[in-house]
Amino acid sequence: MILNSDYLLLSKFIIFNSLCWFIVFYIHQLGWLTKLVFSDITFISQGISMLFLIGWVVSLYWAYVISKEAKEVKKGNISFLTKKFYSHEVDFTESRNQESLKLFLTTRVAWIRTIAWMLVMIGLIGTGVGFTHLLLNLNFADLLNPSTIAAASTVLNHGLGTALYANIVGASTNLWLLYNYYMIENALATMYGYFLSYVKK
Repeated sequence: MILNSDYLLLSKFIIFNSLCWFIVFYIHQLGWLTKLVFSDITFISQGISMLFLIGWVVSLYWAYVISKEAKEVKKGNISFLTKKFYSHEVDFTESRNQESLKLFLTTRVAWIRTIAWMLVMIGLIGTGVGFTHLLLNLNFADLLNPSTIAAASTVLNHGLGTALYANIVGASTNLWLLYNYYMIENALATMYGYFLSYVKK
């Protein structure tokens, strides 16, 4: 089976991210990746890419950890969750303790979503920086002068490049990382459902 039922989250994570990395490789082969990431003179696109890689590694780590946890919970081994999050025995038949565990489970992965939204916000900042660079450094009259059009075109390319490339890189990496986060969140919800079903038996 392509999807391992014991490690369903990790299997889906690998399939989706393999497809995404293949698309990145294909874009690189077309020569677009260099333009998107390295044509930005403000290095905002490079910063977004580095931040995305950090978020991606974090999401990979949690996909692996939660897959292992979900496997144990599915088998009915829920005692390890108590030992993992609490220093004492907890009565999970009480709703407040159930909510406490739910909070513990979800806050561990919240950083993935935070990084994802940081990516798109930095991309929007890059758009503003690019247009500001354009307005501050470009004399539009130079575009009509044959002797200055080359220099003016360079300024125009740099400004628009920063604005557009940062936006594209920020938005695409945001969508990628958010999908990873929602896969993990869905697996957590399923695991928590199994946990409650065993507690109530």
